[in-house]
Amino acid sequence: MARYIIFFLVIISLGVKAQRPVFTDEDLKELAKLPVYTFEEKIKLIGMTFTALEQYNVIKTDGGTYGGRIYDCDNESCPLRRLKLLDAKLEHLNGKCRILIYLSGVSTVRYGRMIKERKDLFGDIASMSYNRIKSNFKYGKRGVSASEQEIEDLKMMVTHYPRDSAKVLFNADYMLVYPLDFEGLRCENKYTCGRTVVFSRNGLDVFLYFVMTDESIKDFDNYLSEIRHVFWFDDENTD
Repeated sequence: MARYIIFFLVIISLGVKAQRPVFTDEDLKELAKLPVYTFEEKIKLIGMTFTALEQYNVIKTDGGTYGGRIYDCDNESCPLRRLKLLDAKLEHLNGKCRILIYLSGVSTVRYGRMIKERKDLFGDIASMSYNRIKSNFKYGKRGVSASEQEIEDLKMMVTHYPRDSAKVLFNADYMLVYPLDFEGLRCENKYTCGRTVVFSRNGLDVFLYFVMTDESIKDFDNYLSEIRHVFWFDDENTD
């Protein structure tokens, strides 16, 4: 039963059709075969390396609860709860920046065949990145996969960085950034704003949510430069 709950949460995080998902017996059999990965195993699964920085504390799960994913905040009224389950987080020692990590590409690899075959559950695999972006923006009808028109609209709402920047920072194919809306609320009575960084290689996406204060958001570019090579796609594993 725990695995079925985990699978349902993953479907929600990916962005799905409006109707309640209907699992077939075959779906459940496939689900029972899937392992639960640690953070390090997930990083390796999508052909990437992770190098910790001394100025950040790394907080991660051991691959148990919620399929190895965590909520950032225990307070259900926190604006960050709507980001749903995350894979890990980095806490800057200065107490002014937190980076929440969601390895979207892991679900693409892990549930790849089922995603392709069960479009009634997942929608078009090509839109999955924008399903989460749509959810973050609270754009359009909730719980519905992003349509072609919505994807075009969302592209106008994000900032696309040059491919050279994606290559230098993450060895990625592309990179985009958009604001993280706190809706006027606070997390831990200090975090009020943020930026979301999405980068990808070979269709395997990574979402980094930079959670900051009114003051530290002015240094976003510095925080972004600071994590250069921390998340790095391996040429041998991705090409």
